[in-house]
Amino acid sequence: MLTLLLRNSVVCVRQPNCSNVGGAVRQFRVTIRQEAQLPNLSAYDVNLILRENEYLQTFPEDDSIVRSYESNQLSSNKPCEDSRTEATFLHKSGFICGVFDGHGGPACSQVISKRLLRYVAAGVIDRRTLKEVIAKDYNSQSFLKCHNDKADFVAEIKNIYEHSFKDYVHTISSQAVEDIALEITNAFMRLDEDLSREALNHTNMRTMSVAMSGLLK
Repeated sequence: MLTLLLRNSVVCVRQPNCSNVGGAVRQFRVTIRQEAQLPNLSAYDVNLILRENEYLQTFPEDDSIVRSYESNQLSSNKPCEDSRTEATFLHKSGFICGVFDGHGGPACSQVISKRLLRYVAAGVIDRRTLKEVIAKDYNSQSFLKCHNDKADFVAEIKNIYEHSFKDYVHTISSQAVEDIALEITNAFMRLDEDLSREALNHTNMRTMSVAMSGLLK
């Protein structure tokens, strides 16, 4: 069988099971199947799609080491498996951002994009400031101001994540700040451990899907 792919059509050419006897001309059967035609997008439509998730954030000159930033995201699948996060430190001068490549679904990248930067923000500030924050009614969002963050965790999973974060903060509060690069690495590894521990200790499909769709290590 010979298959030809033409515009919006699939043409199949088949030769019946017969022998070429006495120089007779071979006969072929041709079938044409019409395929659904894709819509033609105008330049205006294409521009709307490309700019759907476009975002611009500006900061006062005296309030941040970053004057402004722009971000955009165009997914190749739906739902999009990749996530991004941008945030400003609340207890020190600094800006932090990350792009997280999802594998096996969006669950892990979505969770990591929200949690990892919070672990890092708590780990890199001096311990005196950390203890002052702990003395108040704090949570995982007490160390960062996230930008363009339109969603939060559902209650059943948020409580689990908050417990893990506070346990991490309590642990590092009694330790001296080491090299900043090492503190970032420790935050990274601790969150990786928490993801696995949460999946094992809580019979929750949400924690399991996060752990199974991609570990940090």
